[in-house]
Parts: sequence; C-alpha cells; structure tokens
Amino acid sequence: MALVPTYSDDRIKIRFLVTDVKILECKNNCKLVFPIFYKVDPSKVRKQEGKFGIALAKHEEKFNDNLGKVQRWRVALNEAGSLSGLHYRDGNLESKFIQGIMEKISSTKLKSTRLFVAKYPVGVDTHAKAIKMLVDIESTNFRIVGIHGLGRIGKTTIAKAVYNKIVDHFERSSFLENVKEKCRTIDGIIQLQKTLLYEILEDKDLKVDNISKGINVIKERLCSKRILLILDDVDKLKQIENLLGKCNWLASGSRVIITTRDEHLLTILGKVCTTYKVKELDKHEALQLFEKHAFLGNKLEKDYYELANQVINYAKGLPLALVIIGSDLCGRSKLEWKSAFDKYEKIPMKIFKKYSKLVMMDWKEPNKIFFSILHVSSKDGTRILL
Repeated sequence: MALVPTYSDDRIKIRFLVTDVKILECKNNCKLVFPIFYKVDPSKVRKQEGKFGIALAKHEEKFNDNLGKVQRWRVALNEAGSLSGLHYRDGNLESKFIQGIMEKISSTKLKSTRLFVAKYPVGVDTHAKAIKMLVDIESTNFRIVGIHGLGRIGKTTIAKAVYNKIVDHFERSSFLENVKEKCRTIDGIIQLQKTLLYEILEDKDLKVDNISKGINVIKERLCSKRILLILDDVDKLKQIENLLGKCNWLASGSRVIITTRDEHLLTILGKVCTTYKVKELDKHEALQLFEKHAFLGNKLEKDYYELANQVINYAKGLPLALVIIGSDLCGRSKLEWKSAFDKYEKIPMKIFKKYSKLVMMDWKEPNKIFFSILHVSSKDGTRILL
C-alpha cells in the first residue's frame, strides 16, 4: 500500500497537519509514502520556510499551552520534505506528471521483486520464520540481525527467504551478495556503494569516485529512508563501515541483515545487533534434501536406503554437500553409487567444505570434482589417495 500526500501552500491548515502526523505514523508502520510537492519546493516544507513558516508561527501563538502539538507538526513536515517524492512546478503538463506518479509507485513495487531462494528449500522456512521474529518489523527502532554459522551451511539462502518475507514493509531494499569477495579491491567497494545507492535511490546519474565520497553520499541520501539492506558474506568490520559507517545513520524502522561465518564480528556491533546461529540439518531434513536431488523430488527407493544413509552420515548436515552429491548420483545405478561414494569418503569433509565453491562449478561431471579437489588439496599440503 502506498500513501500519496500532496503538499502545497494550502496544506498548512490544522486538519492537514494532523493528517500529516498520521501519515508519517503509517510510514513508520511499514507503509510506503510518496509525497507530491505541488507548486512548492520540498526544501520549504522541510525547513518550514515561506508560508509554512508563517502558518506554524501563528499555530504556536494559538497553541501556546500545547507547543508539543506544533512541534509534532514541525517534525512531520521536516520528515515529509526529506522523503523521495515528486515536485510539480508551474508549466508542467499535469497528465504527464500523473503518469510519473504511477511509474514511481510501479517501480517501487518492482523493486520488491522476490529473490530465487533454492530449487528445494528444505528446512529454510523454519530458519526464516525465526529470523523474521528477531527482525521485528513492527518496531520503529533501527535494528541489525546477524546470521552466522559454518561456511556452506545455507546462510545466504536463508537470508533470501527472510528478504522475500519482509521486503514489502520497507520503502526501498537492497541485497548485496558476496561482500567479502567484492571488497578485495577498491573498485569492488565503490561498485558495492554504487549498487546500494542505485537500488535505494534509482538515480543513474549519481557519481561515486572514491570510497570516502561514497560513504558520505550514502549517509546524506539514505538517512531519511526506511530501508531493508542485506549484506551477504561479510568477514570484516571495515566492509560494513564502507557501506554504513558506524551503523547509526539509517532511518528509524530500517533493518540490516548480515550473513557471516564470524560470530565475533557481530558482537562488535553492540546491542543494536541480534544474532542467529544456523545449525546443520538434522537427519530427517538432510535425507529429505538429498532425495530431492538424488531422485528429482521423488521418494527414496528402498534399494538405495542404506547407501543414502551413508551419504547423510558423511555430509554431516551440510546442505551444499547433500546438493552436490545428490545431483552427482542422480540417475545412476547402485553400483555407480557405491563406486562414487567410495571416492567421496576419502575426501575429508573439512576439505569438501573448503573447496565446495570450486566443486560446485563441476558437479555435473564427478571426475572433474575429484580432480579439482585433488589438485587444489595437493597444493594445500593435504594428500588424498583415490
């Protein structure tokens, strides 16, 4: 739902000011607000200048015994003037302006497009619901939720599911993936800043030449917006600071979700950050996920039950291992299963986890899987004999 209040020199009567306060309350309670500034500059509304300033001064005289009421009106006007809206000027074609309003609202709905989570999101929804409770979208306070756990445990997948559940409650949203990887270079950091600014502001002409400028632009332009931001795969505090400074300038009601392997990193953020640990799949969930990939969603065949249990025990509840092995064994005979699993067993799970990204590239060709792991592991000083 979008609320579209119109501000003009006539909107300074008491009944309109009372409405403005209620509209901003709706904004804080998860509604989208697009102000229309009709023949009045947004800065005049924000700073209460011109007719707005004169009218409010008169209201202060009238409500001398209840200045708190006028102060709430001032705060509401200041916030409304800071929101991203549309400005109608003398000489504008009204039909074209109205079309612009419709496009603005439509584009915001498109920004809320859901993310693909997983082909078979086994166990994901349980985590997503628990994290949604921690996010507490009804609260008007700014809040960070940190999702931590082992590598390849499914943190990113869960974060996407959470994003899909709550994104409609925010003015704007941004999901920044692979933050750690992209922050390896200065250009990568600047690109993340640009992506964040574009996804929130939709301003293609906004220029960011260096990291410091990017931080300042983010601070100045995002401070009045109730946003949802996901920072995926973070491993250093500096990566967060390059995007959010000290995490104290986003508007009330904004939410930041961070995925990381490092629980200590989240504790550094202080009381504003609530944490959630993602644990390994239990045996029932692991078997369910494995059979989805090994049997294309069909039930596990009895002849394969013992072999499937061996895979479950080997994978130790790691979703990516179950996906890789299940996809590799899909459509193969029992003899081929035994042969392939004998090879898997010789790869320690810690090595499998470490090089799972490389494995994922070639999961359709098992020989490449083993060759890749052997090749990289031998460089790593780990010897595996197949």
